[in-house]
Amino acid sequence: MPNTQSRWDPKTLNHRFWILAVSLSIATGKGIAPALPALQKAFSDYPATMVNLLATIPQIPALIVLLFSGQLANRFGIKRVIATGILLMAVTGVLPSVLTNFWLIFITRLLFGVGIGLVNSLAITLIDFVYEGDDQAQMLGNRSAFEPIGLMVINLGVGALLAVSW
Repeated sequence: MPNTQSRWDPKTLNHRFWILAVSLSIATGKGIAPALPALQKAFSDYPATMVNLLATIPQIPALIVLLFSGQLANRFGIKRVIATGILLMAVTGVLPSVLTNFWLIFITRLLFGVGIGLVNSLAITLIDFVYEGDDQAQMLGNRSAFEPIGLMVINLGVGALLAVSW
């Protein structure tokens, strides 16, 4: 029986997009910023500085995990680490929409930062592994454009969701 599965070809537009899509999620931690006024009203018993910290706190674990993401990729494989980071960001990015406890939301934001740290540097490493020369330079340039695109999409989504509730 012939093998009907298509082979992975990094030159196709489809594969280029999915490699770049990893970078769509990196800047999304700041996507909570439009919801901060609504969050301050919902958590009025907490200081405004604590509520505002929800927008920036993911950067701390992201930085710490970023320092070790290379070793994690060497041990578990780059695909597994990136997949774990994206899964962690997906789950902890959605959980605050159903949580009502400030500290649980705070913890999910910390875990969101762990996911960002797992993905951030490896998005560049993945491009370095797969592409060479002009293709590599073009993909690295495209990757840097995908981060603000991801943030824009998240901000539009958050704005639309704020019409419903924080």
